[in-house]
Amino acid sequence: KYLCIGNKAGTIFLYNYVTKDLLVESSLLKMASKENSEDELAKDMAISCLKYDPLGIILACGTRDGHLWILDPLLFKPLVETPFKNAESTIKKICFSSDSKYLALIDESMCVCLYRNDNLGTSEWEFVGIRRSHYKPINDILFNKPHEDEPIQLFSLGEDRMLVEYDIINSGRGVLLVLSTDRIEQSAIPLCMAWYPKFSKERFLFTSNSEFKFKLLETKTKMCLKTILGPTFGSPVTSFQILNTKKEKSEKRNMVFSSEKFIGIQMLPADGNPYKSVGVIGHPIKVIKMCVDLNHTYLFTLGEDDYSVKMWYINTPAVEVMIRIGGENLNPFYSLVEGGENGWLFHEIRDLFCYAQIIHQRENANVERTCSNRIPLCEIADLMRAVGFYPSEYEIENMMHEVTHSKMSETGKLVNEIEFEDFVRLYINHHPAFGVSAENLKAAFDTFASEEQDNSQITKEAFLEALLEK
Repeated sequence: KYLCIGNKAGTIFLYNYVTKDLLVESSLLKMASKENSEDELAKDMAISCLKYDPLGIILACGTRDGHLWILDPLLFKPLVETPFKNAESTIKKICFSSDSKYLALIDESMCVCLYRNDNLGTSEWEFVGIRRSHYKPINDILFNKPHEDEPIQLFSLGEDRMLVEYDIINSGRGVLLVLSTDRIEQSAIPLCMAWYPKFSKERFLFTSNSEFKFKLLETKTKMCLKTILGPTFGSPVTSFQILNTKKEKSEKRNMVFSSEKFIGIQMLPADGNPYKSVGVIGHPIKVIKMCVDLNHTYLFTLGEDDYSVKMWYINTPAVEVMIRIGGENLNPFYSLVEGGENGWLFHEIRDLFCYAQIIHQRENANVERTCSNRIPLCEIADLMRAVGFYPSEYEIENMMHEVTHSKMSETGKLVNEIEFEDFVRLYINHHPAFGVSAENLKAAFDTFASEEQDNSQITKEAFLEALLEK
């Protein structure tokens, strides 16, 4: 029933969010060590992030000038007398491993810092190492939840479209080692990540990007297993948290999310169904932070320049009502196709789907033709182009991998055909959420124009030559 809040003045407050009573108030300046002058620590003690460890035995506090404080979770007294100062700039996020043994943080200088405590419940925290593993801002950081025979893993996700995994076991002496670096996006910018609930035997990373898409990534190969259209409430999802359920193997889970101004609930497993999410405007300018209580009953949000923390009740049955309204099969998806079920585009998709079967059977064949509800995977790319979506080779590779492995967890076999309904869902999930904008078209044409020209122009002949020969 406790909520911890920090402000720009370096003060931490502890509230009872049920009674709305202020229980504890403490200032970082008053907690400064005698070994450091107050002026040295007071340069910029604005609190940038707070995080309790999973066991609830410490509170980690990050500041704008890069200090990391290890505090008592209720009294806010320093457990480590002198704060750590390994981060070079504002600490953006802090996370703990599931056993509370490791602490990792990211700062605005694109660095990742790692700390370790081998004796839980003591103040024996030590600095393991630091690494500048991204060349653009880091958006998220995450530990895994290892099983008995699995090693602990640490991942970071940056605007450089890189997913970096770190070698925690062999890191030390001030150096954080990198285990692997994988590019997971071609044009979109990844914004946040979490561990996807175990609906199958395999485990996946769940990410959100700037193009309103969710993605499922295999943990070993980092291949994209599935691309899903996310909520389209004004701006992409920038933060989310998976909610717990009383049933360990529940077929349905929920997550809360926030975008620039909106907050909402998304039912999992996500499949692009627009009726599986609900949202409301959370703050008028921007949602800065969000978190949920221990029982996953309430959501707390912090807004920019509105001097308030809002408390929301997480009403998951509202999503179930929306799903019933949306209907079954393809009914919820018709609203995402121009003109709906009876529009020209859906009829075009259906006709071209049949024509793709004829093409595969050869147009001039003299044998009796068969019309079915599925086509071979080799026809997917051309069919996408025929209905007006022109995916890149990278996107085509992701589509093929997604379809071929769609039944792997159920049957253990690869798929070599796709049914009509699955193709429509594939088209909706991979197609740009709001089509191709004029800005994107102009940027694409600018790549063909000469850098010496003031106005981006290209002749028809030069344009065709570039498309056909380069």
